[in-house]
Amino acid sequence: MKDISLKLLALLIGVVLVLFVNSESNSSQIGLVVPVEIGSIPEGKVILRPLSIQAQVVIKGPSFQIAQIPLSPPVIRVRVPSSGGDRFTISLVQQDFGLPPTVRIVSVEPAEFELVLDSVTSREVAVVAPHIGTLPADLALEKIFVDPEKIMVRGPSSLVLSLTRIETEPIDIREMENGQPHDVTVRSPGGQLQLGTNSVSVTAHLIPLRSLRRFDGITVEVRSSSPRRISIKPGVIDVEVAGPRDLIAALRREAVVAYIRLEEGDLPRVAKVLLDLPAGLELQSASPAELSISPKEGGRAIASRETVPTVRRPGTRLGQ
Repeated sequence: MKDISLKLLALLIGVVLVLFVNSESNSSQIGLVVPVEIGSIPEGKVILRPLSIQAQVVIKGPSFQIAQIPLSPPVIRVRVPSSGGDRFTISLVQQDFGLPPTVRIVSVEPAEFELVLDSVTSREVAVVAPHIGTLPADLALEKIFVDPEKIMVRGPSSLVLSLTRIETEPIDIREMENGQPHDVTVRSPGGQLQLGTNSVSVTAHLIPLRSLRRFDGITVEVRSSSPRRISIKPGVIDVEVAGPRDLIAALRREAVVAYIRLEEGDLPRVAKVLLDLPAGLELQSASPAELSISPKEGGRAIASRETVPTVRRPGTRLGQ
């Protein structure tokens, strides 16, 4: 009889303790920000949005259990429905939280969210290298070359197909050596897009700015190995010289030498004008390009031909 009484007393004490532990007077309530993990994503699919989601959760339960929860924060784990499709409404319910049975959810915000999936695809996208900085007044940027010109991008189909180009980090053309390649980082477009490479080679091609300068009435010399005396008409020409700005600005009239060359033999009726210029400069045009020649004693001089603009390569002479 005594044993039965002790057992009943122990049972009573246990019930009282349970009631006390779970009573309102011994319960606590806290708020937590809980991350949501999404599992069971179908093969060949990727989450388009949301890229990340958290829920603001208020939970209530026995104080000793509530006190332990922040030390090991819960994670909400949900699964993609197997019903097919790419759009789902996911509801957050008690069993997704992995909480003790005695702890209940008072509120959760958001209580549901829209999950959007997309197919995974890859394609090549052009790479562009933007530039900053101002070049010296005598230089101009001709072109920026990127190698490779395209790189592979992988990710959600809707994002990959909408890309028209990918940019590198800006390059400062003031620090670029003409024709020398530099490794430059490619900017990630984000949005779950993966790049086939993180850097490319960028080369800047710089050219000197060119100017034109006109000289009128340049006297034409006669260079001949023959003792014959001849007359040339006209005796002067007008020339236009092209080249880098600094060389054009420093060019003096005396450095522009026009002449014709005569060899032994029959006297030609006309001769092409030749021109000596400093290195780096070239003849843009000459008027006239040919002169008429006649013996100096008697006879009628032949009129010069119509002016023909002549362009020559650096280091050559007019007529070559």
